[in-house]
Amino acid sequence: MQRVFISGKVRKEGLLRRWCHGTVGYPGVRGDGGGLVALSDGCAAGLGPIQRLSGSGTMLKLYGGTRSRAAIVAWYLEELAVPYEFVRLDMAAGAHRQPDYLAINPMGKVPALVDGETVVWESGAILLYLADKYGQLPADVRQRAPLYQWVLFSNSTLVQALAQAEKRDQELGKLLPPLEQILRDQAYITGSALTVADVALASILGFAAQMFGVDMQPYPALAAYVQRCRERPAFQKAMGGIASPT
Repeated sequence: MQRVFISGKVRKEGLLRRWCHGTVGYPGVRGDGGGLVALSDGCAAGLGPIQRLSGSGTMLKLYGGTRSRAAIVAWYLEELAVPYEFVRLDMAAGAHRQPDYLAINPMGKVPALVDGETVVWESGAILLYLADKYGQLPADVRQRAPLYQWVLFSNSTLVQALAQAEKRDQELGKLLPPLEQILRDQAYITGSALTVADVALASILGFAAQMFGVDMQPYPALAAYVQRCRERPAFQKAMGGIASPT
């Protein structure tokens, strides 16, 4: 396993690099000397409904591969401005099938999140756990329901459609037009501001275009939505850390 701090401090080849937000693109955050950061009042400006967070004193650990769904979780962590450690697994060498990782996720899949004594795996479950832990879910269950709905849609219905090569075009032909209609009228899937639902949905739509060659030209609102999400600073920062092999 190669350990890399994406937020807090980065350790690489014996060197310590400061990645406190105050010096790398996120003003208003200071390091405590131990790899954790403290948020000041302006830290989460521009994040829509995502609120300024206070640290719990425990560094989250995100396990994943260079190109895996760990990037989805990393994006949300960056939106939340939560410090975390990314533990890069050498998937080609089978690190995800070794006993030390199977003790974290017995299924041998990534991503997995370790938060103290709590372990969560499956990207959608991790997203909802983080949204709940950091106060991003509405108090009213009726307002929470659409967030659950879209995260589960993205990670089940949409992913299953992509996985069926022989039926992919047919299935996407049913799913993408309603999404196009919704996003013609609003910037994000539940309204005017980004939520955890968008992190799930835009990520899978991005994978659809990049990894499966899905043509988004017939869906201009969807294409604009994915691009809007990809241009967010938190997305760029997460992709720069997770997608890079070193």
